[in-house]
Amino acid sequence: MHLFKETIKKLFSGFIYGAGFILGIWAIAFFVIGNVNIPVGSKEVIAETEGSRVNQKASSITILSSKVIARPYLIDVIGTLKNVGDAPARNTELVADLYNKYGDFIYQCKGWLSEVIQPDAEANFKIDCHSITDEIYQGYSSHKIKVTR
Repeated sequence: MHLFKETIKKLFSGFIYGAGFILGIWAIAFFVIGNVNIPVGSKEVIAETEGSRVNQKASSITILSSKVIARPYLIDVIGTLKNVGDAPARNTELVADLYNKYGDFIYQCKGWLSEVIQPDAEANFKIDCHSITDEIYQGYSSHKIKVTR
């Protein structure tokens, strides 16, 4: 009888540990699913600008400014966006196309804007173009930014 009671205690203890583990996994999955935004479907270009032009409007996003910070093997495109629409802008993907002095496309970089831009609000962005070759670094002359959803 003592062996039976010990076995039941161990089974119950194992059940409690297992239930706690499952509850923890469920809580983590619920948090991840609720807080991670995964874009679905085709992407629509909602704003676009040449590196030398600013204040291009399309849909609800205006690109106020952009510039490049270049170091060997690293090019960062930084700037500011503004939501001029009536709804918050979410899941904003930024694409920077890099061109040489002849206007030929040489590289593309992508980045996500992690924050929600409320109507009439501005947000800073940074698009990382890392691990580029010396040829791309030396050949870079201008850029064009596309804002997609």
